[in-house]
Amino acid sequence: MADSRIGDIQNSVADISKIRDLGYKPQFSLQNGLEKYYQSLGES
Repeated sequence: MADSRIGDIQNSVADISKIRDLGYKPQFSLQNGLEKYYQSLGES
């Protein structure tokens, strides 16, 4: 991976609290979603 440059975002964290206030409920937990993604990599 290339070295970071001035202005690059070093860390990023998703915050879904505002959309949850509107009634959104994730269908999968992060753990479950990562497991499903990992399994799908083996299928291709």
